[in-house]
Amino acid sequence: MKLQNEIEGQPVSLPENIRWEGSRVELVELIYALHEVGSFGTASIKSLFAFVGKMFGCEIPNYYRLFWSIQNRMGNIRTFFLDKLRKALSDKLIRKDNGLRK
Repeated sequence: MKLQNEIEGQPVSLPENIRWEGSRVELVELIYALHEVGSFGTASIKSLFAFVGKMFGCEIPNYYRLFWSIQNRMGNIRTFFLDKLRKALSDKLIRKDNGLRK
């Protein structure tokens, strides 16, 4: 797969060994969140899933069913993966602020 390099205008190849290692429902949660904030402009959710599926080597043919399962989670916390991401990044920033490596 090739992406357009915005600085030089030259096509760049993505490494072949980059694969999604999380669950499919985590990827669905992430893609829907990125779509909701407009991170990919006006791209449709369908085209976004096709793009991300090719990019990460993880096709998700029935993403709407997985989204339905996220939608039907009980309680106040429905975005488990996004919350996990936020906490992981926040913890990393705190460690960096404190001069710790990892």
